[in-house]
Amino acid sequence: MQAASVAVDVPVDKTFDYHVPPEWEGALEIGHLVMVGFRTGVQPGIVVGLTDAPDESRRLKPILDLLDIAPVVTPAQIAIARWIADYYLAPIGSALWLWLPPGLTGCKDIEVALLDPAASGKEGAENDVIALLKRRGRLRGGQIQAALSGVNWRAAVDALAK
Repeated sequence: MQAASVAVDVPVDKTFDYHVPPEWEGALEIGHLVMVGFRTGVQPGIVVGLTDAPDESRRLKPILDLLDIAPVVTPAQIAIARWIADYYLAPIGSALWLWLPPGLTGCKDIEVALLDPAASGKEGAENDVIALLKRRGRLRGGQIQAALSGVNWRAAVDALAK
C-alpha cells in the first residue's frame, strides 16, 4: 500500500495523507495534480511526498483522480514553496499554487466523444472507455469517472487521442 502527502490550497499549514489507488502505484509522482476528498467536498491538490509504508493504524481516504498525466511542479519548485511557506508563515498549499498558471485547477469538465466507431484500445482501461462511449455516446469527464470508478480513464483517453 502506498500513501501520498498532498498539499491542498486551503488556509491550513499542513499536508494531508491519502491512499494511492493500486492502478496509480508506480505512476503517481511528486508534483502530480490530483483530486482529493476534502471535508465535505473535493479539492485539487499537489502530491508533495510518497511513502510505501504508511501508518496502518489510520484509514486514509483515496486519491479520487489524477488530473494531469505529467507533474505540474518539480521537486525544486516544491522545495522553494516550502521555504516560502516557512519564511512567510503561509500554508504550503498557498505557496505551491503560486507556481500554477491561472485556470489549471479550475476543475472544468472535459467532454469525450468516440470519433471512430471501429476504435480499439491497447489495454483494459482504453477498452473500458471505448465500450462506455459506444454504449452511451458523448460524455463529460465526471460521467466517465462515475461509470468507471477505479479506472485511470484520463490516461486512457489521452492514449486514445494520440
